[in-house]
Amino acid sequence: MSGRRTRLAIAANLALAALCIGAWLRMALGFDGTGRLVSMSWGSMKYFTILSNLFCALTALIAAGLEWGILRGRRENLPLWAAALKMAGTAAVGLTFLVVITFLAPLYGYPDMYRGGNFLLHGLNPVLAALILILLEAWPSLGWRVRLTALLPPLMYSVYYYGVILTRGVMGNDFYSFARWGVSGAILITVIIAAAIIGFCWAVEALRGRVRRKAEAAAEGGRA
Repeated sequence: MSGRRTRLAIAANLALAALCIGAWLRMALGFDGTGRLVSMSWGSMKYFTILSNLFCALTALIAAGLEWGILRGRRENLPLWAAALKMAGTAAVGLTFLVVITFLAPLYGYPDMYRGGNFLLHGLNPVLAALILILLEAWPSLGWRVRLTALLPPLMYSVYYYGVILTRGVMGNDFYSFARWGVSGAILITVIIAAAIIGFCWAVEALRGRVRRKAEAAAEGGRA
């Protein structure tokens, strides 16, 4: 991994973390209450959008710290556990992007779902996270078992979400409108989410492979 690419990765990860945390803080502190599915308080932590962005920020900060070690010559690549975390964080916000653009935006309206901080949380942050992962991150190809760890955050949230509905009722708690189709619908949605995560990780890894092969070919050409 070149020094220039490593510096870009560090800067991009720090910028991503700042955008994720900043967008949430604006809502939590009451500076941004525009759009749908927005809570101008610490109650915003109930939304997967917020939790996924904060998780993505955490993985970006961890990656930036480890990439600093690469820049200082302490390691060549991100360790496998960090790579798995980074994939999971990116897949989590990627899922937010996919759910909003295919389900929630048609349901509530595209302007409302991308107004204010939601533009960052639902749009820019997931795209930036994916681009960093594809173009800048340094680790060997991830096997399918490692990629499956990306399923854990959304599945854990599903348990929490449906658990709250079962214990407290649908009224006021089904803010994503997932429970309106009953148990069979909830199971179907969970399966679709899992398939979306697997497909996202496969696509990202395929694109990373293409970028890596092109970089290796260019390096070989430069040595010839």
